[in-house]
Amino acid sequence: MGLVAQWLRQPQKVWLRKALFQIHLWLGIGLGLYILMMSVTGSAIVARREMTRALVAHSVTILPGGRISDERMQEIAQQVWPGYEIQSLIHMRRLRPYGPLPPAGAPLAPSNTDAPVQVTLKRAGEVRMRVFDPYSGKDLGDADPWQLRFLHKVVDLHDNLLGGRTGQRVNGCVAIAVSLLFVTGLIIWWPGSQRWKQSLYVQAGVGWRRQLWQLHSMMGIWIFLLLLLWGLSGIYFAFPAPFQQFAEWIHPPDVDDGVAAYELLGGFVNLHFGRFGGMGVRTTWIVLGLVPAALFITGAILWWNNVVRPRLD
Repeated sequence: MGLVAQWLRQPQKVWLRKALFQIHLWLGIGLGLYILMMSVTGSAIVARREMTRALVAHSVTILPGGRISDERMQEIAQQVWPGYEIQSLIHMRRLRPYGPLPPAGAPLAPSNTDAPVQVTLKRAGEVRMRVFDPYSGKDLGDADPWQLRFLHKVVDLHDNLLGGRTGQRVNGCVAIAVSLLFVTGLIIWWPGSQRWKQSLYVQAGVGWRRQLWQLHSMMGIWIFLLLLLWGLSGIYFAFPAPFQQFAEWIHPPDVDDGVAAYELLGGFVNLHFGRFGGMGVRTTWIVLGLVPAALFITGAILWWNNVVRPRLD
């Protein structure tokens, strides 16, 4: 029987699969905590735009009397916060409301909302940044609450490992190993042409160890393309040049000044973060983003029971 035929029918007896299994095992052990961290932080920041909107006011209702002048706004802020000096007053950027974009060339629908202003105040070394309604003068809350600062730290941890450009490069190098982990997982998942359908779900009555292995395999195979997407996009964020060259090879920039290549890479990034749909898509991405953590946990339990525990007994 040839190697390919044996792989298709009885892959468990092929030496290459055994070698790839060992690679997958040790990559999983070595990268497990990293994958757990990236999985949890990635899911946590998928809806960061919604969380930012919930934590900080970004729109106010337009009132008939018009906007308060900047000078009057500063007076109101000092009345609300006596003893503080005004450091700056910034007109915040108005965020586009949720929903589909209008067709190209179509006029934008009029809006009854406007952007608030951010006032920075200082007293004896204490700095406060507050959001004010420029129509009513109402203090709308903190412009930089601790929850938002914590969220920014989580984003920095996920993107750069809190290490700036160096951390980003380390992230990219580890993403290469993670992508290899996912690819080897796909290869060793193949149970043979007679049994592959049974490997797409968890079977009953086969014992919890077998069910745990089936759960681990099932989760990995069902979202393999998404796992690979996350791994490859992690490489792209750290080392964009090869991806840009590939995109320009598909869509030469001399045809449209690189617009199509730019949109291709933009779509790649949007897939990573689940930005191509509404909150339903992002909720799905949050849930699926925890699958790598589940893969690590189930894989660690399997490794402990099948490898470590027998050696301790």
